[in-house]
Amino acid sequence: ATPTFVSYAQGADEPSLGSVPKSRRFAHPADTVFNWQALAETPSSQEPGKTPFAYESGDDGELELALSAGRVPVREVYSFVFSEAALYTGQKGIEAGWPDGDHQVVLSVPSGLAPGRRQALISLARSAGLNVVHTVDELKAQFLATAIANASIGTSGAPIGLVDVGGWTTQACVLDPMAWNQGLDAMEYGALSRRDGVGSEFLHHTLVDHLSLNFALRHGVDLRNDHLALERLFSAAEEAAVQLSTSSAAKIHLPFITGDHTGPKHLETTLRQAEYASVVESVTDEIAAVAADTISDASLTAQDLAAVVLVGGGSKSPAIRDAIQNKLG
Repeated sequence: ATPTFVSYAQGADEPSLGSVPKSRRFAHPADTVFNWQALAETPSSQEPGKTPFAYESGDDGELELALSAGRVPVREVYSFVFSEAALYTGQKGIEAGWPDGDHQVVLSVPSGLAPGRRQALISLARSAGLNVVHTVDELKAQFLATAIANASIGTSGAPIGLVDVGGWTTQACVLDPMAWNQGLDAMEYGALSRRDGVGSEFLHHTLVDHLSLNFALRHGVDLRNDHLALERLFSAAEEAAVQLSTSSAAKIHLPFITGDHTGPKHLETTLRQAEYASVVESVTDEIAAVAADTISDASLTAQDLAAVVLVGGGSKSPAIRDAIQNKLG
């Protein structure tokens, strides 16, 4: 998930991508762009407070991000990321022994993206050095990967529900699986929805708030006011989520997380699956609502579907899976 983060640090010769900006996001939130994939769409759907930067219109009407380092056109964010992707694919091509420049790219784009914006992304990717030969909607690509891995998907002929729980965005759709043999482009959505500001990343935000509140009640210190402590808290929350995807409990151990005149303070706790589900319930309920609303938009019920398939990083979370199952019945 680290490529989601792009940093435009003041004084830097060029932006950075990946783990470095991810670690900088707490100390320098106003120069870190996250969930840049969502910038392909009109940002008015972004909820206030979900991003640490503001959108502005440039002199030529082009959408720009107001960062601490200055105003950065959204186009430049994509151009930089595509350039990094071109370097990566080129290196992988060399390692695989492909002829120089003889590798083609299928570009995954946000589902339901307007044709004009889709073409703009293709142009930017090609300008950055990517030999884009085709595009595919993210949800259709996820369905294809699922169908390849599980040949029984769609054999009943009934529609399929697909829920993609990303870090910052949850998407859902209803698809007719019988059409995919004619190609992904032939598949039409029975319903399609996307909600930014709803995803597994906000499980970590909610858990960090919970841990910070308990720590403050005990020690009188709000760790969220210390960006170094906050970075450690988020890392611990992410690790706990991974542990809870396969275990009934996760241990959180953060020695010397802060200190005062009485000495160093440590954060140690064991988080059980039931407690975690209760803490993040508000987030998992939002994710489940995206799935339920999409199925309702298709004038169907969960019982009308052959299956509801969960994909994306968040699909590994039992709390999310249980919330969706309970919502759909």
